[in-house]
Amino acid sequence: MARFTGMRKDECNRLKWSDINFEQVMIHIPGTKTEDSDAWLSLAPVALHALEALRKKSDPGKCPWVFPGRSWQTKGRKVYGRSYMFERIEKRTGIHLKPKDLRDYFATQVSSLVSDPTVVMKLLRHTNMKTTSGYLRTVDNRMRCAGELGGNQWGQFRGQKTASNSAKRHPGTDGKVG
Repeated sequence: MARFTGMRKDECNRLKWSDINFEQVMIHIPGTKTEDSDAWLSLAPVALHALEALRKKSDPGKCPWVFPGRSWQTKGRKVYGRSYMFERIEKRTGIHLKPKDLRDYFATQVSSLVSDPTVVMKLLRHTNMKTTSGYLRTVDNRMRCAGELGGNQWGQFRGQKTASNSAKRHPGTDGKVG
């Protein structure tokens, strides 16, 4: 959920079935830091499908939590730690993740798709643009690095012309610049 909603770890742990409106494809994220962070947000289709599949496997009438504990100590109760899940991911893939990494991933993806930083701020439920600007800087840095890689990667082709790129860039000319 954190990857597709930008939810904080505690918000995921406290998520109840009553916080999900399947008909309107919305999720209620109760505020954890300020009143302004309390919000109803649209669900991405992939998150909606995952929640629908999870709802079929569980009994929302019996257990209100979307992600209850599974071990014998926490079965059916709210859980605060999810370290076992991240340890399994690292063991299987070699990738070390923390819960905040999933929120950061969401923020980076949204930042790269929208040009309005206010949208990112609202989706992350930040109350201050300064907090959100850290995510925007990350996207700019990644784009700059990608551009530099692209320049180095394609540098070997500088000066070479093909019929197709000459015709597209300079119709009616011999393809020479300036």
